[in-house]
Amino acid sequence: MNTNITEKTIRIEVVTAMVGEDLKAVTLENSLESFHNILGGSVDVIELSHGIYIYINGKGLVDGSKGNFIILNENNIPESVVAGNAIFACQDEQGNITGLTDQQVELICDLFIDNKLMRLG
Repeated sequence: MNTNITEKTIRIEVVTAMVGEDLKAVTLENSLESFHNILGGSVDVIELSHGIYIYINGKGLVDGSKGNFIILNENNIPESVVAGNAIFACQDEQGNITGLTDQQVELICDLFIDNKLMRLG
């Protein structure tokens, strides 16, 4: 999957899930540097539904990052663990990261049971 971050100085609406903090809708510069600063390393991506993606530190589980939240499948069974900070955003058809709509921000917040559990479906 292509995870291009545009190098133009464009600000986009995203949701951040910082370790130990509540979800937060923020406006972020859409640059590789911004994503690296928040994620603390290499950028990897998990595709969700409704055009939403989670951007994470791809080495978060092996580099000792603190656990952030658990993703539960539609049967409430743990599917994966996200370690370190995460950013929720979208992608266009070319794989460039784009901002979230207000409805997508609301959906992301609704997916979280609490700060530690996110339910898919």
